[in-house]
Amino acid sequence: MRVLREQQTLVLSVNLVESRILREVLEALIQAYGVQPGALDAATQAVWFSTRGCESAKMSVEETAEWIAALHEAKRSLVGRLQQWVAPLRALPERGRVLRMECEEAPAFLTAINDYRLLTAARHAIGQAEMDLDWTDPSARLPPGRQRALLEIDFLAWLMELILQAAAS
Repeated sequence: MRVLREQQTLVLSVNLVESRILREVLEALIQAYGVQPGALDAATQAVWFSTRGCESAKMSVEETAEWIAALHEAKRSLVGRLQQWVAPLRALPERGRVLRMECEEAPAFLTAINDYRLLTAARHAIGQAEMDLDWTDPSARLPPGRQRALLEIDFLAWLMELILQAAAS
């Protein structure tokens, strides 16, 4: 994977495997961002719409509901951009794919893929202990579902780092 900056555009070049992972992530976000908060599973609600801050700020039930609605609307407003970003990843070239975004769109992209990282960690009970595992140690193996989740989290962290480096150049 490469991320380059061409004036005010970020150009992400991904191979076929990276493209598939990123496409699946973006498609999952498109679907999840469209669901009302109360209809989401408990893990998603906990990481995307936690009310702990509202409680500590002593917000009323109505204020909390308004905050959740505003947060949901912010996420839902990203769906159009996510659809634009996933489109080139659905193409069928023989070698990798290229995704372009304006530098000013990078914060929204980073927010979305970090949302997916948080959601994946919550759904698969991935905490700091799992993040610190030494993959070369056979005793440190996780079940396949958790391995995949951890690999997705690491892949997206790497992508975030590459985007931040390119955007800063």
